[in-house]
Amino acid sequence: MESVHSFGATLGIEYAATHGHRVAGLIYCSGLGIGWSIHRATYKARQAQRLTAAERTRSDELAARNRTWDEEVEWRTLSWLPDFVDPGRARQWAASDASTPLALNLACNRAFNAETSAWTADDEISRWSAVTCPVWIVHGEGDPRPADGPRTLASILPDAGIHEIADAGHQPWRERPDVVAQILTAVAAHASGPS
Repeated sequence: MESVHSFGATLGIEYAATHGHRVAGLIYCSGLGIGWSIHRATYKARQAQRLTAAERTRSDELAARNRTWDEEVEWRTLSWLPDFVDPGRARQWAASDASTPLALNLACNRAFNAETSAWTADDEISRWSAVTCPVWIVHGEGDPRPADGPRTLASILPDAGIHEIADAGHQPWRERPDVVAQILTAVAAHASGPS
């Protein structure tokens, strides 16, 4: 059983399509689904709407230059702030994640984005419909990444279910840990089979 999040979910579904005999099941959390090139503009618009004009300007300024560590934390915070629904805790969570002292591999991100931007929805459907293991798709309804892609993915897989979680964004386990725990309990029961 594999559990993957965000772009890792894309890697997970690709791996399951290529090496299905090695994957017993997949929990696909907050992934992009099918047709990201179609949904990217909606994501960018939603992300921008969740920031103030001053925050958008500052984020653009920081993105365009070499940053000190404090500026890096500020830029990451602004980049990840829109991923949360809870306005009372969004900044705290984004800042906590942003201050983790690990470098972001921007060259790797650019390479992944270049490769996946060339994929069409038809390409993804052709490859990913080969996935035969059970797939549990978890997506926060407040994730700025549209749920259309994960819904389409669920519709083409032979053994998949989708759980859209209200009042949760890109990290649903933080905003709705109770609901995520229920889903994981159900997944574990399904994976262990009848007792």
